[in-house]
Amino acid sequence: MNWCRCSANDLILDSSSLSVTTGSGTTSPFSWTKTSSSDGESVATSSNKIYDSLGTPVTLNLVASLVSKSSTGSVWRYFASSPDGTGTGAATQTAVGTGLLTFDTAGRLVSTTNPTVTIDRSNTGANPNLTFNVDFANVSGLADSSGSSLAVGDTDGSDKGVLTNYSIGEDGKINGTFSNGLNRTLGQVALATFTNNQGLVDKGGNLFQEGPNSGNAVVSAPGAFTAGRISSGTLELSNVDLSSEFVQLISASTGFSASSRVITTSNQLLQELLSAAR
Repeated sequence: MNWCRCSANDLILDSSSLSVTTGSGTTSPFSWTKTSSSDGESVATSSNKIYDSLGTPVTLNLVASLVSKSSTGSVWRYFASSPDGTGTGAATQTAVGTGLLTFDTAGRLVSTTNPTVTIDRSNTGANPNLTFNVDFANVSGLADSSGSSLAVGDTDGSDKGVLTNYSIGEDGKINGTFSNGLNRTLGQVALATFTNNQGLVDKGGNLFQEGPNSGNAVVSAPGAFTAGRISSGTLELSNVDLSSEFVQLISASTGFSASSRVITTSNQLLQELLSAAR
């Protein structure tokens, strides 16, 4: 049985090789008794890209044909096909899914059936069953003066990409930007709070360790409980006691002055001794 799409209004079936066998075993050529034009309404979208488990782009085509109209609304049947199925033998097929779309009299989508599509990706190194859902939530059955149309507005798949940049938010979440245009959360910075911060043990290099008087560490996300928030890309203010540091600076300066005077006095005494020896 061979189908030939000849024009927008005519659909011709080649019946030259068809025959009909009756229950008695008599075979006679098949003949047509009625001619019908293909004037049903349909819409299509093609070359939509989806991606298998290895990030390889796979083409998906969608066609929706009007099934019926009534006082309660309209019913359309959609057909999904893909030329990139790699099944062989009995598994070879381009049709990968079909279902019904039901609209009410206001053009709102009422229900859908069988929105799941599966493409055979055997022998490609990827997961052999590429299964995904087609979301028709934003489809409407409204009339259009330019003719019916069907388009894919958004897909959640992408090809491979590498990390190109990252940023850290106030909540500590590390967001990465990839070369394929996607943004993903890579992780989150955690903060630890203590009942007594003064009880922490100074390990040097601005590092502190839990001490016997600090209490146990309470680890949480930034902004939770008593933990502060993170300011990314800014310099941290000094976390030392300025008054204590100034006292130590003055003490060191005074000690240096006293030491220098001792050296000066010692030098003068030596000079006097050398002069008396002459």
